[in-house]
Amino acid sequence: MDISACIAELLYEQNSVGLPGLGAITCSYKPAAIDHVQGKISPPAKELTFDKNLVLDDGLLAQTAARRFNASLSDATAAVSDFTAQIQAALDRREMFTIPGAGRLYKDFEQNLQFLSDEVNYNPDTHGLPILQHYPTLRRRPETPASDPAAAPAGDPISATLAGWLQRNLLWLTLATVVVISGTIYGLKFAPKPNKEIADTQDIPADFLNVKPGQTEPPAENTPPPADEDDEPVVNDTEAPTLPPDQKVCSIRIGRFGNADNVKRLVRQAQELGMNPYTKKVGSLTEVGITFPYTEEREIKEMLAAARKSLAKDAVVESK
Repeated sequence: MDISACIAELLYEQNSVGLPGLGAITCSYKPAAIDHVQGKISPPAKELTFDKNLVLDDGLLAQTAARRFNASLSDATAAVSDFTAQIQAALDRREMFTIPGAGRLYKDFEQNLQFLSDEVNYNPDTHGLPILQHYPTLRRRPETPASDPAAAPAGDPISATLAGWLQRNLLWLTLATVVVISGTIYGLKFAPKPNKEIADTQDIPADFLNVKPGQTEPPAENTPPPADEDDEPVVNDTEAPTLPPDQKVCSIRIGRFGNADNVKRLVRQAQELGMNPYTKKVGSLTEVGITFPYTEEREIKEMLAAARKSLAKDAVVESK
């Protein structure tokens, strides 16, 4: 089944086409525009973007594929799953995946999912009108015969009057300019200067005197380290601890939820399994995941398998 053709068909009718587990291609209205630099006229169209937060399967793509290719819904769902698996495999290989008629998906150097849309007009109101090229038309003025006295340009009385006034008052204008320049030079050279020593030491707190550049407060001598406090374990949503040079940190996303009870339940289960959970807000949802240090790729696979077995079967690696 050609799932790409189904996506292109849905983009004419819907404002969002979901790719289960990856995100969704969303559409927004793009008004007409004229680019004089590149010589392009863009008609009203749908601007395509990719929202990686819309990972839930609405079943719309599978239903369209089943109807288009006269197949069962289960076969169409399997075909959509294979299509999204191909996209994910290409992204894991750091390759760009092209969805014909829609755009290209890839990951940047920070491992963030990016989308480049194609210049296809999916706005049904404009009947798919493409971008047009336009170039300015140069027109030459007709030459007027010099022998025609009626065509001779007439003199501008305002310009002639201004030129005569400048000619009569040129001496006074020159003297005024010299006076202004002389006064400016005198003011810059002989104007009183503020007392720099007083300005530099005014209103400086005594605690910040003799402090090295970049130091926010004076160094304390023989200051004992703070005592350890028996705090209850909390969700890790702060800066990661300093790790040895051969260790890195990986994040696995368990899921995003709108119910606070589901969030608490997953956090408690992760803590009981000895994992380090975290939570963060993503729009109106709360993302739950785990973080852990690792030195080899197999440790990521083992932790991902444990998370899918004990917490959520659709857990994915968020970053590493």
